[in-house]
Amino acid sequence: LESSAIAGLERFVERRRLCIPAHEVFVDRGCGEAVLKGADVFVKGICAASLGICAGHTVSVYVDVEGRLRRGSVCESLLGMRLLGTGVCCVDRAALFREQRGLGVRMTHVVAGDLPALRGVLEGVLYVQSLPSLVVAHVLGARPGERVLDMCAAPGSKATHVASNFMRDDGVLVACERNHGKMAKMQQLSATLGLACVQCTRADSTRLDPADTPASTHKKKGAPGLSYERGSFDRVLLDPPCSALGLRPRMADTVDEQFLQWAVRYQQLFIWAAAHMLKDGGTLVYSTCTLTSAENEEQVAKMLDRFPFLRLVPAVPRIGSTGRPGCGLDDEQCAMVQRFEPSDGSEGFFIAKLVKVAGTGDTQRHGTMPNEACISDT
Repeated sequence: LESSAIAGLERFVERRRLCIPAHEVFVDRGCGEAVLKGADVFVKGICAASLGICAGHTVSVYVDVEGRLRRGSVCESLLGMRLLGTGVCCVDRAALFREQRGLGVRMTHVVAGDLPALRGVLEGVLYVQSLPSLVVAHVLGARPGERVLDMCAAPGSKATHVASNFMRDDGVLVACERNHGKMAKMQQLSATLGLACVQCTRADSTRLDPADTPASTHKKKGAPGLSYERGSFDRVLLDPPCSALGLRPRMADTVDEQFLQWAVRYQQLFIWAAAHMLKDGGTLVYSTCTLTSAENEEQVAKMLDRFPFLRLVPAVPRIGSTGRPGCGLDDEQCAMVQRFEPSDGSEGFFIAKLVKVAGTGDTQRHGTMPNEACISDT
C-alpha cells in the first residue's frame, strides 16, 4: 500500500489481506504528522473520502504526502498515499467537508503505535513537550524575581515551563510573538496555566527601535520592535525560526538551499538583538529544532566572533550528545553544546548557552546589525 498504486480488484484484495476497512479517509501532511503523535483527525485536515461514509463507519486513514488531492474529492489511486491507521468516522461524508472545525475521525489504531490523545486531558495541569524542549528550560536556569525575554515564544511551551517550574510565577517573563493569532493562543495557554508573570507581547524581536532597522525590513508593515532598554534582561531565550529539519515525525522535507540561507541570515538578526537585550553577567540560550551545522555550530561560532562580550559555557544538564566537530567550534566548545539526533530516538535539536561578560566594553561598539540580511515578512 505504501509503494504502489492499487486499483480495482487488486486494491480490494490488498485491503482484505491487510484486514483494513474498505471506507477510506485521506488527510493532509500536517494532519498526518499529528496523527502519528497521537492526535485524532479533525475535519480541517481531511482532503478526500470514499463515497457513502456515515457516522460510525470504520475507516482506513491515509495521508496525502504529495498534496495532490482536492478537498472534497474521491481518491482514485493510492500512489503517493501512506497508510496511517484505522479509526471510526464521527460524522457523515458531507459534514467532513462542510464543517470548518470539530472531530472527523477518532483513531483506534495507528501504524506507528497507539499513543493516547492528550488534547484536553488535565487541562491547566498537564502540558506535553518533547525531551529537548524540556532541557532548554533547565539550561536557561531562570530564578524567581528575574526578568526573562523569550524572543520567539509561540506556542508558549518553553515560556510557560520557565515561568512555572523555575521562576515560580515570580518576576517578569516577556514572551514575544509577531503574529496576532499565535500570540492569542499563547495568552490563552498562560491564562489556562494561571501564570501572572508571563507578559505576551506582539513584537518583532529582530528590531530594537526603528533606527536600528535596515530599510529592507520596512517593505511591509509589521509588528513593532522591542520597546525595552538595552541590557534590561537577566536571561534571554532565543529559539528562532529555522529549517526545522529535526522535527519528527515528518512526511516530507521541502527545505532547499535558498531557504536555508534565508534562515541563517534571519537568525542573525535575532542574535544581534538578543546580545544587546542581555544584562552584563546575563545568560543567553540559543536553540533550534534543526540538524544543519549552518544554523547550529556555525551560528554559535559567528556569535563568538561578532560579539566579544559573549562567552560559551557548558549547556547543563547534559542529556544530548556533543556538537558536530569541524563546523566552527573546537573540541572544547563542541563539548559545551548539546545536539539531539533523530537516530537517538528524539527529535533533532541543538542547545548552546552563552553568558555576557561584564566589563568588556560598550556593546554598541560590537556586533553591528547584519546589514546583508534582506528579510521580508513571512
